[in-house]
Amino acid sequence: MQSINADSWETTASVDFLCEVKMELTKGKKNRPRLMVVYGAHGKGKSTLGSEAPDHLFLNYEDGLDEIGPNRTPHLATFADHVEAWRNVVDGVWDFNWLVIDAIDSVETMLTEKVCNEHNVDAINDIGYGVGKQSLRKEWNKFLAVIKHVRDKMQKNVLVIAHDMVIPQRDPEHPEYDKHYPKLVNKDFSEALVEVCDEVLYCFDDLRFTEEKGAFGRKEVKVRSGNGVLLRTTGKPSVTAKRRLKLEDVIPMDWEVIQEAIDLGVE
Repeated sequence: MQSINADSWETTASVDFLCEVKMELTKGKKNRPRLMVVYGAHGKGKSTLGSEAPDHLFLNYEDGLDEIGPNRTPHLATFADHVEAWRNVVDGVWDFNWLVIDAIDSVETMLTEKVCNEHNVDAINDIGYGVGKQSLRKEWNKFLAVIKHVRDKMQKNVLVIAHDMVIPQRDPEHPEYDKHYPKLVNKDFSEALVEVCDEVLYCFDDLRFTEEKGAFGRKEVKVRSGNGVLLRTTGKPSVTAKRRLKLEDVIPMDWEVIQEAIDLGVE
């Protein structure tokens, strides 16, 4: 390990202070609350899955939960609603084990509106010299810090529900192909969300394809449903996904399967 050169510090007191610091090391694996994303197209059952999480509380951004009936906030329709809800979360006013954010792109929209209102413009790009995008990035980083606080300091689980977006991937050495990401207007915000999360699970229909003979001997591809909706837990060129729990690459979209892996602990 490289030694500390006292000349590189402003005062000797700084080095003296560092010498007094004692750091405790941790050995072995340590389980912690989960920070998880489930994303996919509309109507795949993402909110229903979240409602099966034990002792859940939905932050209700989309106002589409009445038919499911989970424990939820009123519709968070404005930035003021957003701030009040998160203040109650962080201050411990509400009791929960799983905090479910439904859905994350609505949070991005509210943060965008906040920055635009502060600069009295209609769109981020109307704020010149890249200031708008920089301001929005700061707001997004603050939000990610808050959800990490809920996991790390409050020791609560967080489930982020997201829609699906497809972005073409351009590589000079390969043909262009599409890749699925959690939906946010800013692709780098989506990547930052993926980075801080423990699990990112992509939900998709289990489809079965068969070739059959059609008219005049032509082959026709028939598509049939398989085992309902599945969750992909590991990434591939066309899908953003990851896991730290002991999960198969593809699992049923069933909370009991996820809970069993949580109970077993990290890989």
